[in-house]
Amino acid sequence: MSQRTRTSIRSLLHTLASFLLLQPARPVDMGRIGVRFRMLGAVPVWIALLPDGTGSTHREYAARLYRIADGGEGL
Repeated sequence: MSQRTRTSIRSLLHTLASFLLLQPARPVDMGRIGVRFRMLGAVPVWIALLPDGTGSTHREYAARLYRIADGGEGL
């Protein structure tokens, strides 16, 4: 994977996490998150790699996305 691709994924994950924090207490809806990620420019392969967030709040899921984007947790 090229450096440019890693940067793009990182940027998209940060943007998605920031969006989720607009409603931090809302329960995660993976369908809605997948649509938002696609709207941000993610390709289907990246969308399929998003971790399951069922049972989490947006705040918890955003924290996980930030960890993944910053290399603390793998997709």
